[in-house]
Amino acid sequence: MRLDRSTASALFLVFLLGPLSGCVVHQHVRDGFYTLKHRVQGGYYLEHEKYKEGIQAFEQAVAENSASDEAYYYLGRCHLAAGNAAPAMRFLQKAVVLDPESADYHYWLGIALHDNGKTGEERACYERAVARDPAHVPSLVCLGHVLLESGELEPALAVYIRALRLQPGHPAALYNRALILHRLGRTPEETLAWKAYLVRYPGGLLARKAAAYLNALGDFEYRNHVIGKRTVTLRRIWFELSSDRIWEDSIPSLDVLREMLRANRDLRIHVVAYQKRNQPLAEARAKRIRSYLLGRDPGMDPSRVMTSWFGVPERICIRSKTYEEDASIQFFTALEGNSRVKAKPTREKAGRSGAS
Repeated sequence: MRLDRSTASALFLVFLLGPLSGCVVHQHVRDGFYTLKHRVQGGYYLEHEKYKEGIQAFEQAVAENSASDEAYYYLGRCHLAAGNAAPAMRFLQKAVVLDPESADYHYWLGIALHDNGKTGEERACYERAVARDPAHVPSLVCLGHVLLESGELEPALAVYIRALRLQPGHPAALYNRALILHRLGRTPEETLAWKAYLVRYPGGLLARKAAAYLNALGDFEYRNHVIGKRTVTLRRIWFELSSDRIWEDSIPSLDVLREMLRANRDLRIHVVAYQKRNQPLAEARAKRIRSYLLGRDPGMDPSRVMTSWFGVPERICIRSKTYEEDASIQFFTALEGNSRVKAKPTREKAGRSGAS
């Protein structure tokens, strides 16, 4: 049941004037009132994770009005959120029958079908949702997931691109777009796609995977570093030309390290710099980074950030290829004897990655 402008206006009058004895209230006004009530209640129960209370409330609602699509919808949503996939599917199917034009109903029925292992029927739900609302991003993304999992790479890519035109920052669409381009062998596009993901989502497991894919292409703008017990993805540290002045775009990566130093007082970091044919500049850049990491924290022991600058380039070995960087900044956990720990690229497959 949709709440149009005329219904909303009528509802306002009902709320303003209150119940009048002998007043005949039209059916669509009553329906609009309960629609609004169910939406407010449903949103509250889902947002505050009060699924049990929501189930009880909407069980009573469907008992009182078996024609309320909204009541069945929220009853299904609460069951789904509570992990009750089977009843969720039944109630969402009922909501779809009562209002087959709702894209949301078709979308959530698709999610419930997936959770019940009925993946063969899931795809049709997302297709019906998109047919009713071409801008329904969640349905586009989940349709992309289904196509990707079935090996239909080109159609999946097209759907993800549609979703990203509507919501440019959708994490799953960004990640899986890059993954498909990788599988299709479209390397220049893949490189840009991984960077588009990493510039928005530089932290977490998928960021580490994205950086590994990017490094396998010979691009090292983002790299994984083992710092303490964590592996973190950091963007290349850029400087002004022939200077040790750090670019603003590099500050977020340094802030990650600075926060790690503050959070773990036992952590010690080694900064290693290289600049082709300019060792003094490498030294200045290493020291500038050290100064930034130590900041103005009076409690920070300066010995916790050490620096080195080498006259030989860093060599990066990935599979059977070796790359040399003309300019590089490396970060290592400083251990006894100044031993270093390096991160290994990950080549795991991803299907329904990210949030949808």
